[in-house]
Amino acid sequence: LARHLGAPLLLFDHRGIGASHEHHGTISMDRLASDVLALSEALLPAVPFLALGHSAGGFVVQHLAIHAPERLAAAVFVGGQGARASAAAGSGEFFRLARWSLHRNDDLAARMAMMSYFWDPELCDAEGRDLRAMSLGSLQDKRPRATVEAQLKVLR
Repeated sequence: LARHLGAPLLLFDHRGIGASHEHHGTISMDRLASDVLALSEALLPAVPFLALGHSAGGFVVQHLAIHAPERLAAAVFVGGQGARASAAAGSGEFFRLARWSLHRNDDLAARMAMMSYFWDPELCDAEGRDLRAMSLGSLQDKRPRATVEAQLKVLR
């Protein structure tokens, strides 16, 4: 896609995730978007870039599209979700649920509550699964321990 658009694509991990350095400060959409802008200014000064956000990275791309549209050649969202009041505000309850739920595979109620921040409980996904079925599937998902630990670090 970047080649097709003729725009550069930076691939990196957000602070505290994957191969990025440890981060012990506050993490917010403003700060994550500022990280992206600082990286793009350092590596691609004055060149619009393609921003691709996966999952929570979609929130960062949304933030960039709203607050720094001149920096973007295009915005792509993969596995993200539209704006929801609770997620956009960085709900403390969401982060408490996520910290509790991400490392446990036996608390369906907590996983459903966490996933309801991303999914309307009245809707089904493309496979016809409701929130309960999607949450059960998520509980059965076997993520590598390192991935779970990295996700939990972001939520601290």
